[in-house]
Amino acid sequence: MIAIPILAQDTPHLFLNGELKDVKVIIKNSSTLVPLRFSSEELNADVKWDKLTQEITITKGSDTILFQLGSITYSHNGIIKELLIAPELIAGVTYVPFRSLVEALNGVVFYNNDHKFINIYDVNSKAYDVYNSLNSTDVTTKRFALLESPRLSRNTLVNPDVKYYIFPLESPSSDYFFEYQGDWKTNAIISLNRYSLVDGIAVNVWGRQINQETSFPDATHLLLKLIGDDLKKINMSLVFGQTLQI
Repeated sequence: MIAIPILAQDTPHLFLNGELKDVKVIIKNSSTLVPLRFSSEELNADVKWDKLTQEITITKGSDTILFQLGSITYSHNGIIKELLIAPELIAGVTYVPFRSLVEALNGVVFYNNDHKFINIYDVNSKAYDVYNSLNSTDVTTKRFALLESPRLSRNTLVNPDVKYYIFPLESPSSDYFFEYQGDWKTNAIISLNRYSLVDGIAVNVWGRQINQETSFPDATHLLLKLIGDDLKKINMSLVFGQTLQI
């Protein structure tokens, strides 16, 4: 699982089926626009552009969406609907409203302004199955879904290849987990991060790192010291009773 650093930015990160996409998103009048190529390259749809009429025809399976540059109305399978903002040409690139496009192609859209990301699922994808598993009443199913969810991270890990996880005991209702590095038995914890699940994305909301060579003779386990006094009373368990290395 790759943790994607959270950077200060004006436009949101864009996830599609669990993967971060390198797509330039434009926010205009509180609406979000994506390049037309996003339709063909990422949503696996067929796109046709009529230069004379400036009409954009997007087809996928039995769905056909017809946009026109400068028009706030569009057609979805022959039904006329209205957009909040019209498709337009920006710096030589055609941009279309992403939510209307994705939902017309049977996709699910989550827009999280607090954490600056857009999360899109194809309902037939494995990633959407993982998302639905987050609501499972089975502890094992839900915990693996938490770990399989895409992540936004605020912290640079000392060694991104070595990770262990701790889950709260108030399962399976809890939507957060701790990720740590180090040796639990010897108290040699290198880093600790807390991830909270938000709209299908595991967002790093808290983290600590320490010197790898530091010794901690204190009887209180370092892990709890890193969490802090206010959280010491949280009941936690190792994954399935033991550490799990991914």
